[in-house]
Amino acid sequence: MKELNKLTEQLFAEGYTKEYYPGYIKEYNKYDGGFQYKRSYSDKLVFETRCGLQVKGSHWSWGDMSYMGINWTIENDNPTIVCPFREAGCKKNNPLLTGKGTYGEGVRKSCYCECHKVEKTYNYEKSVDREYDLREKKKEEKYKEFEKQMNGRICRCHMHYDEWTETWFLQYDPMDCPRYCNNDFCAIHSRENQKKRGNVFYDLKIEYLRRDGTLFDGEKIITIEKGMKLLPKNVSLSICAEIAKSCVDEIQRKINLKYHHLLFFNKELSYTVQNVRAEQRESRDLMQDFEDIKAGIIFSHYSDIEKNRKKKRTEKRVAARKKAIAKLERKIIEVGYDGLIEYSLDWSHAKKWLSEERIQELGKIRREKKEAVKEYKQMSLFDNTG
Repeated sequence: MKELNKLTEQLFAEGYTKEYYPGYIKEYNKYDGGFQYKRSYSDKLVFETRCGLQVKGSHWSWGDMSYMGINWTIENDNPTIVCPFREAGCKKNNPLLTGKGTYGEGVRKSCYCECHKVEKTYNYEKSVDREYDLREKKKEEKYKEFEKQMNGRICRCHMHYDEWTETWFLQYDPMDCPRYCNNDFCAIHSRENQKKRGNVFYDLKIEYLRRDGTLFDGEKIITIEKGMKLLPKNVSLSICAEIAKSCVDEIQRKINLKYHHLLFFNKELSYTVQNVRAEQRESRDLMQDFEDIKAGIIFSHYSDIEKNRKKKRTEKRVAARKKAIAKLERKIIEVGYDGLIEYSLDWSHAKKWLSEERIQELGKIRREKKEAVKEYKQMSLFDNTG
């Protein structure tokens, strides 16, 4: 349970109760510090930093901050913003926040300012939003200056802004291209991307020692999974070529991360990425496969494994569908098609899975079974009277 916020204390002092409160207030909740403003009301409020910058109440629609045992909320009249100037040690700011100073990770920089509610009309010219916009405008101007220095050979997808030095820098990583770039032209390499699409393929070599207590215990086993895909979908072959050329270590790192639990408990196990290549579709080196067989290496092609998986999934779905249809047909024979509840799941499946001819056949089977049962009962009754 949180301590009561200042809004709740004020309303109780004015004579309001947990059951009786103003219309712009939410229902009392002891886990949220008592009363809270309704969003439709708080969004219209105006707050101000200690240096005089105005902030709309809607700025805090995403949540609040808790720091030094204090809840910095609208209801406590002390919500915080990220200072647009990123100024550490500001004498106008709350000392608790000033002590936190300017901090951040990597290229990010943050510094929080305390705000208080004011009875003023919002003025953009004296607002935090204006300072944010000016900051973004300054960043854009510096971006254009950097672009000019690089003769246009930069890309937004690979650009980063260091808020500590207020400078842009290029960090080219072709792995980011499939995620963020869809351009036909690559500005960094100043060339058109190929229209042919493909993927990055690699082989995964797995080595371990056999530990089964047999005569072959300690024998080295080598298996290779060939033609594994790196990217979830095909992209331009130009991008694939750059990834294959410069991201071998990144692929190896991801493999080590994926199997880290196995590598941790088995020091004799190793995963090695090899034969990284960019291709439209997986190619197979039959001579290399033959050499691997001669060397006693167990190998498989990922496309074959995936094809078998899809085949098994399809067979499983078909078998499940056949089983469901057989069950539905038994029910129709038992209760009749007209006995199905309209718009029920069975009714919908019957409309979708069964043809009119099949429904009529099932109706005929139902009638024949009813006639057979009726005839059997009559014969049984006749036999008993004899």
